[in-house]
Amino acid sequence: MKLKSLLMASAVIGTCLLPQTLNAKDAADLRLYTIDCGNIKVKDANIMDTTDSYEGSLQLKASCYVIQHGDEYMLWDAGFNPEAIKSVTEDDMFQPKISETIPESLERIGLNVSDISKIGISHYHFDHIGQANTFKDAELYIGAEDFDALFGSEEAPEGMTPQFIDQWKDGENVFKVTEKTDVFDDGSVMIIPSHGHTPGHESLLVNLKNSGPHILVGDLWHFQDNFKHDRMPDFNTSMEDTKHSMEEIKALAEEHKAKLIIQHDPEHFRAMPALPAYLD
Repeated sequence: MKLKSLLMASAVIGTCLLPQTLNAKDAADLRLYTIDCGNIKVKDANIMDTTDSYEGSLQLKASCYVIQHGDEYMLWDAGFNPEAIKSVTEDDMFQPKISETIPESLERIGLNVSDISKIGISHYHFDHIGQANTFKDAELYIGAEDFDALFGSEEAPEGMTPQFIDQWKDGENVFKVTEKTDVFDDGSVMIIPSHGHTPGHESLLVNLKNSGPHILVGDLWHFQDNFKHDRMPDFNTSMEDTKHSMEEIKALAEEHKAKLIIQHDPEHFRAMPALPAYLD
């Protein structure tokens, strides 16, 4: 198994980010599948906003994605761990539920776990890495800072769940992302640093030939009102970095006429084609 690592400092996102191959007419043939990775109730919506502008609870979506690039397949984010969420109680702030695992969803588009050769993780939170270990033969793409937070010391910080992704803990078959990363070396799928929610948080740009560029924003925003007002959760690791990332991703989307997909927003999820349909 090969070890990949990026050693350069994180690049500034700007109009020079995207290579010429990201013109739709030149982009590789891609398909973007949206997977229902469950639902999550947040008991107090104000935990998602440092200004405490919300009332009551909040219903969010957990979504994952499969990107088909020719005969290669990449999974973006890995949802909840089905066994772990069984221990959630009514007292917990986050109340996750899932009705179908990622392997079960893959079956509906004619894929097996072994078909996934790459897995990209937007960040280390439990609702994005829960089923990662299922894809043991895939190459892992993850922000270097997030990987180091999980495995850089003998004990992970409180609240992290490195056991969901620990088959890569020795660094083998890991691409530790530190700058914009061209996943398939043709400009069609780009991992973009968007730090702040976690130290190594990443977004993903997928340049679809017919549907145009789409940016999967991870948890840079959680729902539409967050996006409208650039609000952020109390538990972000850096509010300053988050604000900077929000500005850069918005500018990138405007520059390249890309559609932003807020991965936790239920309306954004419903607007995507349901399996086995896809965007291309």
